[in-house]
Amino acid sequence: VGMLIGLSALTFALIRERALKSESARADSIATFVTGMLNDAVPQLVQQGDSTGIRVLLESADRLVSTTLTNSPAAELTVRNAIQYLYSARLVDFKSASKQLDRMETLLPLVADDRLPPNQTRDDLRIDIICMRLWAGAVIQGRAELEKLAEEFRQRGPTANRARARLLANLGNSLRDVNKPLEAEPLLAEAYRLEPGRTGPGLFPEDFAGQPYSAVLNRNGNYPLAEEVARRTVSHVNAELGKAGAWKAAAEFHASLGNLFCYPMLVEALCHRGRFHEAATLVKEQLGTGAAWSWSP
Repeated sequence: VGMLIGLSALTFALIRERALKSESARADSIATFVTGMLNDAVPQLVQQGDSTGIRVLLESADRLVSTTLTNSPAAELTVRNAIQYLYSARLVDFKSASKQLDRMETLLPLVADDRLPPNQTRDDLRIDIICMRLWAGAVIQGRAELEKLAEEFRQRGPTANRARARLLANLGNSLRDVNKPLEAEPLLAEAYRLEPGRTGPGLFPEDFAGQPYSAVLNRNGNYPLAEEVARRTVSHVNAELGKAGAWKAAAEFHASLGNLFCYPMLVEALCHRGRFHEAATLVKEQLGTGAAWSWSP
């Protein structure tokens, strides 16, 4: 009798495991479909200037996730990460993005490292969650949480330099955006010193510390250093673009929305230094005729 009970329990466990694997595979398929659809459709809507269409699409994706993926934390986390990026980067709707990230904060402890969204680390997601609170208006809370996390990274030592650099770049860039370039410069300089290359997934300006740093240097009138930092950052960007993998796909998606890493800062530094022909040539080389957004003179 005991053996029969044991065999029955084992059979039930195997059936349950298969069902769970099937449910997990189904959830992963849904996540892949939804994120792929968003990545294909949103650049087209951007080119058409259809922000209403983007919002409807994101709201539909949110409803789908809320009804079909609530028992699959990894898949839900992946889709919500895509939604929050598009809310913040394309619609500049930080409050809607923050709602997605609040849910992501709940999901994050439930997801293993090897099941995180593509090209993301746990530290990157922790940084994104806090930064979005800051951008959504909770400035005091967001800054306090970022400073606390920066101290955690500092105590970890050199292994956390990349994450600390990205965090400081985000904090410095937030100060730049509230018209505090002098306060921002030392934070961005330290971020750039820690890691002059890519520090994050590559979807945000702060993922290369040299981008906000060169912008602040231009703002503060240090045009020679701004040019140097921008040129070095552009070379890092181009080196990354030569690699295969998830970041290249992310960067290509970013570019399809009309964004070019760090080139505007380099062009500005050149213009301030009176090298207008060199700047104009750079603009023409980089934008060509296929840019999603045209540059105004």
